[in-house]
Amino acid sequence: MLPGFGSLEASTYVPSFSRKAAKMADKWVELMQGQDTFTIDVPAWTARATLWWVLLAPHSAFGIDLSSVDALGEAAFDYQFNALDDMSGELTKVFNNLFAKTRLNPGNWEIFVSQMVALMPDNLVRFWNENVPDKKRAFLIRSREASERVARQLVEEKSAALLAENGGHDIMSLLGQRDRGREGQLVPNEMLASFRRSSLPGTRRPANTISWILLELCRNTDVQTRLRDEIRTVRRQRDEPELTAATFDDMPYMTAIVKEILRFHPAIYNMHKEATRDDIVPLSHPVVGTDGKPIHEIPVQKGQKIILSTAAYNRDTNVFGADAHSFNPDRWLKEGYVTKQSLGVFANLLTFGGGNRACLGWRFAVLELSAFLVELVDKFEFSIDPKLKIQRGAVGFMIPLVEGEIEKGSQLPLQVRLAPSTD
Repeated sequence: MLPGFGSLEASTYVPSFSRKAAKMADKWVELMQGQDTFTIDVPAWTARATLWWVLLAPHSAFGIDLSSVDALGEAAFDYQFNALDDMSGELTKVFNNLFAKTRLNPGNWEIFVSQMVALMPDNLVRFWNENVPDKKRAFLIRSREASERVARQLVEEKSAALLAENGGHDIMSLLGQRDRGREGQLVPNEMLASFRRSSLPGTRRPANTISWILLELCRNTDVQTRLRDEIRTVRRQRDEPELTAATFDDMPYMTAIVKEILRFHPAIYNMHKEATRDDIVPLSHPVVGTDGKPIHEIPVQKGQKIILSTAAYNRDTNVFGADAHSFNPDRWLKEGYVTKQSLGVFANLLTFGGGNRACLGWRFAVLELSAFLVELVDKFEFSIDPKLKIQRGAVGFMIPLVEGEIEKGSQLPLQVRLAPSTD
């Protein structure tokens, strides 16, 4: 397990997540300027509140979500990016709506070229990328260069602090302590490589998941009200100066909502795998082939590419009940409603993958989502214009789009008002 990603380590970062969520909420109150209701474009704000993964894989812009700096910037780097305060920052501007700009609705020719290039030898791919003009690729390269500049600066600063025995308990400090050379010398390139390996599914898209959960709370106002009541009751009973992981343990309905949103709106809808050997995969339930005969197992060959549908499994009625295509947090509170499976690392879901290739940062994703959910729902009531139609857009992961305004990229304008006090 990568240092800093265990359950105890992840739990220590909950106060950081909570502070950033509360700060974002305060910014919203400032924008309201005494108005009863104010419209907030949720993805634009949550991306700024949550953007640090841009630094984890600066060479992998095609494969990760670079929208997610502030909340985890503090936890991962012990560093303040201040993305909530300053929209003019280089990273904030470069990564704003990055994937909608570069991966949304590709044309047939673009799809053909990308698949063709993927089959080329590495030296030809490098030649292609360096010499064949492409606006989207040029944008990604600029984004990669910006993230790499900041990442290297942070690694150098943290390396110097660790060598002076001034390191903290953030993830970068823990990695630095592990990556000391034989003579005790830190190896910055190894630290960077460790971060790149840590950018796995689930931790890369918290901002996006927050948007989907607020949308579902707008569509299910009874769920929103019940959640707010639980949050306020638990916070009043515990009377803590700040949120902790233990606070969430006392909020079963909030936990059920987090599980349900990760099931109903998984950020990554497909996972791509490759068979390392010939094998036969048994099916838990037979499927009927085109010849009408049941199929109980599927043979795979070494090197064969396999696409696993996260979305399909997460809505399997055999596992999650007859209403698996509906948003229903109560399924997680009823004994036997969800069929237990030996799959995944969290709640029988495929959202974070499974096995030794599962997401290392899944605990971060769950705790961060919980912290933002508690802070926002405690303070605000959310609703949406009934005339507004929100659709899902595939950019390697699912983003919310406004029908008729697809060209604007990720959007979710919600009506926000201060929730009445219950004191």
